[in-house]
Amino acid sequence: MKICFLGLDNLPVLSPEHREHYVGGESVQQTLLARALTARGHEVSMVTADYGQADGAVWDGIRVHKAYRPDAGLPVLRFVHPRWSGLWSALARADAQLYYTSCAGMQVALLALFCARRGRRFVFRSASDSDCDRSKLLIRYARDRWLYAWGLRRADAILVQSAAQAASLA
Repeated sequence: MKICFLGLDNLPVLSPEHREHYVGGESVQQTLLARALTARGHEVSMVTADYGQADGAVWDGIRVHKAYRPDAGLPVLRFVHPRWSGLWSALARADAQLYYTSCAGMQVALLALFCARRGRRFVFRSASDSDCDRSKLLIRYARDRWLYAWGLRRADAILVQSAAQAASLA
């Protein structure tokens, strides 16, 4: 199966030459899962931020497609370009059957819409309790909170870590 992980901060975990960049726990978890699926024979790719890496470069059997530079674009306008356009372009290059992302944010809606338009499957995994409780979301802008909720409703599957998280999402 062709599986693509959307994790903009994943490259520093996967690539030794990019380790000076921020690494969070979810990036580690996504990368470990991607490596395990690769070892089981799946064709795995990732969409990450543009850290200056070559597009389509491969580490540990995982092809990496860059979406956009985190600092690129003009405020307000950059939501559409380069973020939305760059993300969709990278997702299209991955050409996966199943797309996976984790952590609350506007990328959940962009991925859900991409998958709906392309007839692909989309799995979301909660990274923490705050991803499941609207009053505790760690999302700065109201627009992005709305987009997250919209995208979450369109996921083909939602993976949670506890019964409490499942209850919060019900």
